[in-house]
Amino acid sequence: MGITGIVKPVLMIQCGHCGNAKCFFLENPDGSKPVDFMWESFPTKGRMLMMKETVFLSCWSCREGLDVMIQEFGKTYLEQSATYDR
Repeated sequence: MGITGIVKPVLMIQCGHCGNAKCFFLENPDGSKPVDFMWESFPTKGRMLMMKETVFLSCWSCREGLDVMIQEFGKTYLEQSATYDR
């Protein structure tokens, strides 16, 4: 059988304690089935936020720092967008 549908990689922003975590969405182009989220190497305990096809992930020890990671990513994203728009 195997995986059917469109595999869409997800951008991962994570703390250094989960540096090898990976995930992807499995979508059906006709929308007949819900989006399937698959992952590996996530911490057993932590904090995760999903936003605009990006997963922000931290282990339990770094959970309070996730807000800082999101803010820094937002700054970098806006700076890159401004550079590409020129």
